[in-house]
Amino acid sequence: MLGLLLQVLPLAIAAAVSPTVFAAAVLILSSPHHPKTKAMAMLAGGAVPFIVIGLGLIRLFQRLQVRLPPFRIPVLSARLDIAFGLVLIAVAIRLLLKMPTVAERGSSKAAGAARSPDAHVLRFFAFGVWSMGTDLTTIALFVPAAHAIAGASVPVVGKIAVFVLVVAVILTPILAPLIVAFVAPDDVERVLVPIGGFARKHTRDAVLVLVAVFGAYLLTRGVLILTR
Repeated sequence: MLGLLLQVLPLAIAAAVSPTVFAAAVLILSSPHHPKTKAMAMLAGGAVPFIVIGLGLIRLFQRLQVRLPPFRIPVLSARLDIAFGLVLIAVAIRLLLKMPTVAERGSSKAAGAARSPDAHVLRFFAFGVWSMGTDLTTIALFVPAAHAIAGASVPVVGKIAVFVLVVAVILTPILAPLIVAFVAPDDVERVLVPIGGFARKHTRDAVLVLVAVFGAYLLTRGVLILTR
């Protein structure tokens, strides 16, 4: 269990660095009309892509373990590591070129919806699904973590616990502002807006390095396994 945590938590922490999602959550919590309800809807929606992808990978890996000979499983895992590594390196190149993500281009839509008194709560649930599901960097880091959980030699209960922890860590950009809103509702803008500004200015380079390092690690690990 400890080995699995050490393997997936760094990926989850890197995936959680999402200034755009954080800024959208702060914006929603700063709105005058039912901010906590809207933010909770966004949080629930944000969990959906990870639940779908994670459960899908776990189910797929279980089927492969049944159908493939035991000696083929490490080979398959190594090939997946190589694929994940290449994807992460491609994401790092995208970050290096400072190409805007889908979530960044759509942040203005969240601003308008957050201030509208007529916006239905389901709109914020859908925004949560969309904002996290289109965050290429986050998804690219989450998929190797989900693959590691699916293939880990730990009990099912342990896999579920680690999976829930990983998803909770990734959702920190929404979860943390929501906790602040419940604990200190009058200080949401004063506390969180400066943090969001700092994150937007300084985290892109850190994410780039983390993504490139994890990509190189997975690529190297997969190649070494296949060339033994």
